[in-house]
Amino acid sequence: IMHQINKSINKGDFNIILINKNLQSVYFLGQFTQIRQLDVSQNNLTDLNGINHISDLQQLNCSQNQLSQFPFLPKLSTLIAFSNSITQLSAFRNYSLLKYMNVSMNRLTTLNGVEFLNLDHLNCSFNLIQNIEKLQHVQLDYLDLSHNLVTFQMVKASKMNVKVLKLMDFDETNPICFELNYKRQAFDEVYIEEIDGVRRDELKDAV
Repeated sequence: IMHQINKSINKGDFNIILINKNLQSVYFLGQFTQIRQLDVSQNNLTDLNGINHISDLQQLNCSQNQLSQFPFLPKLSTLIAFSNSITQLSAFRNYSLLKYMNVSMNRLTTLNGVEFLNLDHLNCSFNLIQNIEKLQHVQLDYLDLSHNLVTFQMVKASKMNVKVLKLMDFDETNPICFELNYKRQAFDEVYIEEIDGVRRDELKDAV
């Protein structure tokens, strides 16, 4: 692996892919400070110790591991971390450049911590989220909350400002999706441009 990484970097390729390599540690990657994009998905990682030395890392895919804590990565703009053991978004509170985050299929019960981020795209599907009040402090282009425990009262109280909101998917678990006319009610209460594929103006014009 070390030889392959050195070879790539010497060629000016700073995109390192280590998918399904049975890795239990990535500490050795700390010496390759030039890496810009890193994929360590489908391994056996419980921490990312060493990656904090890759100060210019911009994109990280660490999905399908057993991660709950993350080192400070000051230039990270894209984080794909689905199917891990993440319990709180506050673990990323200092990721000021982060724009795209996928933390679906984790152990989140709340969106507390999202207020410290400057995200455009957030996927929190397939968690156990039942607290979204901190959404009032952020503006998102896209938010996926499908397969959680979201109710209409939670959406109303959140005062969210989201362009595209996804609440419903196949075999949905969100209680709000079982309420009559939930899309219209949500449009009336919070600022959303599109819910589950229906735009605000389309619903307004519908007979």
